[in-house]
Amino acid sequence: MRYWMGIDPGVKGASVVLNEHLVVEEVFSFAKGDETGWLHFIEKWGDTGKATAFLERVHSFPRMGVRSAFTFGHNFGFLRGSLMGLRVPTHLVKPVDWQTGLNLPKRKTHADQKRRLLSLARQTFPSTKWTLDTADAALIAMQGPRVLGIR
Repeated sequence: MRYWMGIDPGVKGASVVLNEHLVVEEVFSFAKGDETGWLHFIEKWGDTGKATAFLERVHSFPRMGVRSAFTFGHNFGFLRGSLMGLRVPTHLVKPVDWQTGLNLPKRKTHADQKRRLLSLARQTFPSTKWTLDTADAALIAMQGPRVLGIR
């Protein structure tokens, strides 16, 4: 069985693993876990040899403070380095790319967009409890079949 791992690298982000039938296998919240927990999580799924990661390609914004920008970059680098070190095939996906494929109406505000993404995750995967912190990762994981031309 193949697995798609969606990763939202924000401080309150998450990683979600979907199987090839688009069933949620596991959710790891960065807000509730630590770096060691993430390494155990990625080892578990990376060791299958059948997992492909989709890491959101993020960058800092002009209005971000120095500390926020550093933390943001640290998280992205740590996650990407962990995936590379464990030889998990990884695709970097821009937010505009994975969100465009969802056919959502044009956003009015960032908060409005986050609520729409949460609603879509709840509709798509109703048996999993989603939050604003975890929903993006599930939708990023859906890039697996799209990017690799499987569905």
